[in-house]
Amino acid sequence: MNSSAAVTPDPGLEIIFSRCDLAHPLLREFHEAVRVFRERDQRGQRDHAGAPVDGPAPQASERPPAEMPEAKPDLASLVHRDAELVSPPDIFLQIEKVINDPRSSARQVAHIVSQDPGLSAKVLKIVNSAFFGFQQQIDTISRAVTILGTRELSSLALGTSVMSLFRESPSSLMHMGLFWEHSLACGICARLLAGFKNFQGLERFFISGLLHDVGKLIIFKYLPRWSEIVLRSVRDSDLFYYEVERQHLGFDHAQVGLALAEQWKLPTTLEQGLGRHHEALRVPPSAEAAVVSLADTIVNALGLGNSGERRISPDIIHIFEFLSLPVGIMENLVPLISRQIEETFHLFYSST
Repeated sequence: MNSSAAVTPDPGLEIIFSRCDLAHPLLREFHEAVRVFRERDQRGQRDHAGAPVDGPAPQASERPPAEMPEAKPDLASLVHRDAELVSPPDIFLQIEKVINDPRSSARQVAHIVSQDPGLSAKVLKIVNSAFFGFQQQIDTISRAVTILGTRELSSLALGTSVMSLFRESPSSLMHMGLFWEHSLACGICARLLAGFKNFQGLERFFISGLLHDVGKLIIFKYLPRWSEIVLRSVRDSDLFYYEVERQHLGFDHAQVGLALAEQWKLPTTLEQGLGRHHEALRVPPSAEAAVVSLADTIVNALGLGNSGERRISPDIIHIFEFLSLPVGIMENLVPLISRQIEETFHLFYSST
């Protein structure tokens, strides 16, 4: 379809904003930015990130009736039932151990990463991509550690390792390429928002956004029939995804993500992003969670990838106010997110 072709009305836009008061100036501005972006996307002016061609997950209405659900485990046991989830990826543990040793050096971190050829190659591709925008080519892990810093490299190692860990989650429930496109776009958006606020440790915000929905993947893996019920209920009600999870399971994916972050002893920034992105302003409010929450809302509205969520929360108004973001930020933010997801998705999601 060329850019001059007629654009059909976007029925999804009404659903996305169905719980929002568009009389509010901020929400009107946000709605218009989303409308323009989605219209341009429909005309084919945005290249999709290139999710694997394994076919989209069937819509809930196309699936056969769900079987009898599994017995619901308690929240704690959900992250203890798999040896892979008991502790974080080994490479992350090794790097963190070195970082937390005052006698260690950046050279030791570089040595650890270099022992994993696959991770080394992926890190170098990412570091040399438009995602970071360095002017000079970085051709060694040692150089990457020097330029990025040990914490940033540790975050990249964690993010890429977790993506690999959950790469084979049930595609019958969710197209994993689209799930990770959403997650990566959320990480990119969180990093950009944190940059606008001049927050320190931008890569922590990126990884927090990237992994914010990892709890959903754990639920998909161990409670597939309950997940089917949740997906159907989200489609058929006006509730948010996490509200439906609480209704059926007694907990939600953010709580599962927090349990995993605590089990893995991840930094507080990541705990906040994974565990509180639906309750960012709960006392005491969390800037980290607020950034991830807003990023998640923006990416869901733009339709970048798919997280299973159909609506955005009216709380976006309070998040904007809490973060004191300037009017008109969407005009600058949306093109940056779109460009970076197109340029970097294959780097993070590729198997090499």
